[in-house]
Amino acid sequence: MVVRARWKMHHEGAVSIHAAKLLTGLEVIANQLGKKLDEDKSAGISAG
Repeated sequence: MVVRARWKMHHEGAVSIHAAKLLTGLEVIANQLGKKLDEDKSAGISAG
């Protein structure tokens, strides 16, 4: 079985849209990690 990937060229606008979505996702992850770290600090758990 041969699997071939197709790659399409996208306009620069599409790349900036994807970058914006990536940054939004990263911000959500960072916020969730920040909350978790804050909870650990308040519980007296050392992260390092």
